[in-house]
Amino acid sequence: MDNINNIYAKTFFSELSETVEDVVISPGSRSGALSIEAENNSKLSTHIVIDERSAAFFALGLSKAKGKPTILICTSGSALGHYYPAIMEAHHDNIPLIVCSADRTPEEIDTGHWQSTNQSRFYGEYVRWFHNLEIHTQLNESHMKNVATQAIEKANGIQPGPVHLNFHIRPPLWEITEPLKEASSKINNKSSLQNNDLINRNIQNILDANKIDLTNSENLLIYIGRNCPFSSLEIQEFVNQIDSPVINNYLSNVQIESNNLISITELQNRQFDSVIRFGQLPTSREYFETVANISNQVCVVEHDFWSDPFGVGIKHVFVENQNCDREDTAILIGNSSIVRDCENEKMSLALEDADDQATIYSQRGLAGIDGFISVLAGVCQSGVHNEVIGLCGDLTFLHDISALNLLKKVTNYKLIVLNNNGGKLFKDINPNLKSQTFDKIFITPHGENLPTMTKGFGLNVEEMKLADFSLIKAQSNCVTFVQ
Repeated sequence: MDNINNIYAKTFFSELSETVEDVVISPGSRSGALSIEAENNSKLSTHIVIDERSAAFFALGLSKAKGKPTILICTSGSALGHYYPAIMEAHHDNIPLIVCSADRTPEEIDTGHWQSTNQSRFYGEYVRWFHNLEIHTQLNESHMKNVATQAIEKANGIQPGPVHLNFHIRPPLWEITEPLKEASSKINNKSSLQNNDLINRNIQNILDANKIDLTNSENLLIYIGRNCPFSSLEIQEFVNQIDSPVINNYLSNVQIESNNLISITELQNRQFDSVIRFGQLPTSREYFETVANISNQVCVVEHDFWSDPFGVGIKHVFVENQNCDREDTAILIGNSSIVRDCENEKMSLALEDADDQATIYSQRGLAGIDGFISVLAGVCQSGVHNEVIGLCGDLTFLHDISALNLLKKVTNYKLIVLNNNGGKLFKDINPNLKSQTFDKIFITPHGENLPTMTKGFGLNVEEMKLADFSLIKAQSNCVTFVQ
């Protein structure tokens, strides 16, 4: 091997492959050396996704399921711009990613060279770390190893998230090299994510250590939300000790039993003087209206996630997230009306036959509808779950329809699309508002034949009536449209 770019890239991925398992590549010439040496590393699984926007969400799905960074490789110019929505989601949802963008040499920037733009600190505050690497003719492999180590540490830090490495690459850009085939040392995905070696923590002791006393609360509400940092066992022990109403959000991935369990819709006309919340807020308007003016609130969350939208001085306790078990079945919940229906238990009858022992995923970092099918494909590709069920609305489906080709590469999915010709969420928010302008701007009826469009991608399709729908009835490796 004579090409300096290949030599650097080989060293870089050799270091990363001790921790990382997956690399998602969007092809390009400037990034050729990075792609070739990632492909040549026998410890890494490479995935080719042509569309960078879809590639980034696909990587997001892999990292969601595996709980470890996924590497993204792209060429220079607009390519890394297509990563932006997924990088923002990863930042807000603490999902580790390592972006490796190829770039022209520093002296070529701002000179009018084609496919060049200023890529320095491209993602701003949305990455945990940015580093520019200029590959010189003088080899310095120790520096490349150091950069790889730092990238992993930053991505997997106290507050996990994306990092961005920008490689200024000089011609000759790459050479084709043959891989050195070695026995793969990949660990089993499922066993690496289980909670078996973690210590059971006593929540009351943690509250006492933070000088939080709830014993004088006559009307306490316990809320268990998305990204709850405690295991089901830890939460069960806590609610057993306190005789107070408990709301267990559908997205919490916590399974408990209690006679005090209530739904969010039961909050109406109830008064509370204090709240303890484990994890993040729901979408529910009822919850917001109930707790907005309560000053005595405690929020127990992972990392440094600050959550006080009411401005009442919520006390925060930060703990390590030990709620990381993965079940055989996973359900990925889309945004907009779908996630609200799940949190308000409107979908419970349809889901109850499949969600009892399922890991629930969502995209609530920024709560956008973009990239849903790509994330679904990434979770499937991770191999962590035997079956992955995606549930979304028709606008979410249309937004990422080009990613349907990714589903042809996996064999363990069900994609359920609620096909109601537009944005049901806005009807729910404004039930009495009827006008042509409202329908055009907000409901956005698309009038598309989604089943026919899906068949064009070579996928299996079925249609069901909402009254007959359940996850068990839906076919595997098929897109099911429900009306």
